[in-house]
Amino acid sequence: MLLLEEVEEWEIVEAVVQALIAPAQLVEFNKKNVKAKMILLDVIKDHLFPHVSRMRYAYQMWESLVSLHQSSMRLGRWC
Repeated sequence: MLLLEEVEEWEIVEAVVQALIAPAQLVEFNKKNVKAKMILLDVIKDHLFPHVSRMRYAYQMWESLVSLHQSSMRLGRWC
């Protein structure tokens, strides 16, 4: 998250629906989305790559990573 904030791409992860973006801003959104996805793929561990590599939007990748992390934390508490 901090890396995405540093390169000013965190807001793209927080984007909820592409349809909410005005057509004039779509090109910029797509550029930022690709950049954010590349950053996420670059910093995650190899075993997480299959979980997020085919997702279209950075926010989907982020949500998946958060969900995976929360699931592993819950399992760790009970094991």
